[in-house]
Amino acid sequence: MGKSIKTALNKSLNNERVAVEERFSRAEALIGDERKTDIRRAAQVAAGDGRPKVIRDSFTLPEDDYRLIAQLKGECLSMGIQVTKGELVRAGLKVLAAMRPEQLRKAVEAVERVKTGRPKEIQ
Repeated sequence: MGKSIKTALNKSLNNERVAVEERFSRAEALIGDERKTDIRRAAQVAAGDGRPKVIRDSFTLPEDDYRLIAQLKGECLSMGIQVTKGELVRAGLKVLAAMRPEQLRKAVEAVERVKTGRPKEIQ
């Protein structure tokens, strides 16, 4: 690749990155402080700065909660939104994070405590 083409390409990419940052800055001004971090991360991904690191994990749920996830997935589908279990969990985390401390306390205290780990296999 010629030096001038490579230089032009890099300049174009940098200009696009600046334009994306400016658009997201204007959006942040309209939306307010509460979502700036999410918008900034979206801007970084859009600008090609990479995706956020994803960590795989597992946890134990009572049957009722598992059924609740299935019910919520069905409600989302009826609205035309296809959603995964993980996306529902992440949406719930965002809702919890937005709560006032006393609301969070009540929500956490309302959750049934379950024994962690994998259930013993039936023989």
